[in-house]
Amino acid sequence: MFFLTREEQIKIKILTSLVLIIGVIYMISAPNNLPPKKAVLDGNSQIEITIDVPTSSDELKKVEQVKKFSPERVFLNTSPYEVLITCPGIGPKTATRIIEERQISQFDDWRNFRDRITGISTLQIEALKQSGVRLFPPKDNADL
Repeated sequence: MFFLTREEQIKIKILTSLVLIIGVIYMISAPNNLPPKKAVLDGNSQIEITIDVPTSSDELKKVEQVKKFSPERVFLNTSPYEVLITCPGIGPKTATRIIEERQISQFDDWRNFRDRITGISTLQIEALKQSGVRLFPPKDNADL
């Protein structure tokens, strides 16, 4: 059997209490850095975007605009964070990493993308390709 002296029991209680107090303080004071909700969109889905537009009287007028996000319009070298997280297999951390890496230099090809983005597998890249995600916009982008 294992017995603790009264002094050892007090030390364990104090240590346990300190750990709990530190945990509670951290939970209360930690910033709320929750990522935006992930939306899974197909080619026919729509997202409502509200844009604040200044009017001549310096008041802001809400303008609602509906924009379609389809995989054919997701380009890893140019799309913003909100669009990247809608892609299959790309979550908040991966989207942030993509943006950080492309600020250094654009992705030349899919192999370069896989090598620079940790956690992306060949299967995930194939899923991205099949959903219509591209690295670059097409040369003729008059409709974009």
